[in-house]
Amino acid sequence: MQIALNPKDTNMLASASLDKTVKIWSLATGKSKANFSLIGHEAGVNCVDFSHEHEKMHLVSAGDDGQVKVWDYQTKACLYTFANAHIENVTAVAFHPDIPIIFSCGEDEVVNVWNAQTYRSEQVLNYGLKRVWSIHALPNSNNVAIGFDEATLVIKIGNEVPMVTY
Repeated sequence: MQIALNPKDTNMLASASLDKTVKIWSLATGKSKANFSLIGHEAGVNCVDFSHEHEKMHLVSAGDDGQVKVWDYQTKACLYTFANAHIENVTAVAFHPDIPIIFSCGEDEVVNVWNAQTYRSEQVLNYGLKRVWSIHALPNSNNVAIGFDEATLVIKIGNEVPMVTY
């Protein structure tokens, strides 16, 4: 299960958990107990990521229930659940650090690109490279790396043709 450091508060950490929750931790306190949990998934949570937008205290999570959820971690409220995001386990989620989009990918071989403001689907990518395990968006760039069972791709957002394949 994934963990993520908050880029706006380096004392805050989120962890995905098989108990169906996202746990929020404070590194400053050194306590071995989470500050609180975000509850709403129907199966184990695999991945989390914090928004880089300074005004928004948002976190995205996803898991084995195929759901992708956006949370306000200050109010502990689920702001949005993407309907029919994936038909299999979701393995990775990411906010783009500069562009208002959220990525989700999973064992269904699909990479979803969501608008982080309207929560609408922007694009669904399927390169036929089997399960998708990881995704990373580079700051100050529209380059995105995607790790599949059968390859690693680097794409440029706005042009889904792979720039590099490994």
